[in-house]
Amino acid sequence: MEEGLAVQAGLTYRGITARKIQRATPLAMAGVAVSLVRGLAEALWLLRSFRPGVILGTGGYAAASAVRAAAALGIPAVIHEQNVKPGRTNLWLARVGARVCISTPAAAEQWPVGAVTLTGLPLRSAATTRHAAAEAREALGLDPGRPVLLVLGGSQGAQSVNAVVYDALSLLPSEVQVLHQTGAAGIGDAERVASTMGLGRYTCHAFLDADRLSLAYASATLALCRCGASTLAECHAHGIPAVMVPLPSAYADHQRHNALEAESAGAGILLPQAELTGQRLIAEVSGLVAAPDRLRAFSEAALAMAAPDAAERVAHLLLETASKGR
Repeated sequence: MEEGLAVQAGLTYRGITARKIQRATPLAMAGVAVSLVRGLAEALWLLRSFRPGVILGTGGYAAASAVRAAAALGIPAVIHEQNVKPGRTNLWLARVGARVCISTPAAAEQWPVGAVTLTGLPLRSAATTRHAAAEAREALGLDPGRPVLLVLGGSQGAQSVNAVVYDALSLLPSEVQVLHQTGAAGIGDAERVASTMGLGRYTCHAFLDADRLSLAYASATLALCRCGASTLAECHAHGIPAVMVPLPSAYADHQRHNALEAESAGAGILLPQAELTGQRLIAEVSGLVAAPDRLRAFSEAALAMAAPDAAERVAHLLLETASKGR
């Protein structure tokens, strides 16, 4: 995915060997170790070939070898941690001298005092483009005057969330329209459901491309979503109250920690997947739609969590780090 996006943006792309950390068996761990050593050698060769002024790592196993190689060569590095609960790679890279950017205030509790810089999470421009709600709904074929529940399960969709949405659809308040990103695996079921619903009541897409995503966010009255850092940050950027359903299998339960911070700030409701049923979804959506003052308070809290200048903050830190050489 990264290669395609880099080429599309006109950037030079060079890949190195990387493998997700797996602790299931000694053989799997041996494979990870081999990948790390190989990736480190490749990264050392690449970095020596053009000597960058600074490295930016965004976490995950793919960043480990590159940032570690930079440290070995004396090249300064900055890492960005998206989530409240940091990943293993970023914790390790911070110990080898990388400066740390964090997305939200609660994340600072996971790091030594003074070790981090709060920048917010840089977002793709398509996700933050502003549109008037009525115009966005009209562009998506929705009624401009009726509230919209935006369902986001991530780019791959979330089948357990999808199933609950289908169960609840016919009993949601009649004025509510549902705009659903299902993921490729769920679009067939969604289209069958859509064929049984009234025109405009339920609209589904396997994946919302950049243009439709900006319209979807602008049209939303509230969202039902997973709790990846980017998804929540994009909801905050648009002031969208969220019913947040963390992915139970996420590493270190990081999605729940992301949702807890948003809920504590008053930007939404944390709803564990084990408690997500059709009836519960109906109750939550009905209650929120019937309480405009509560929705408005959620929206204001979400906007207060947004960091519209996050990309500029990270860029400034990178330039500062490069100029100091560490």
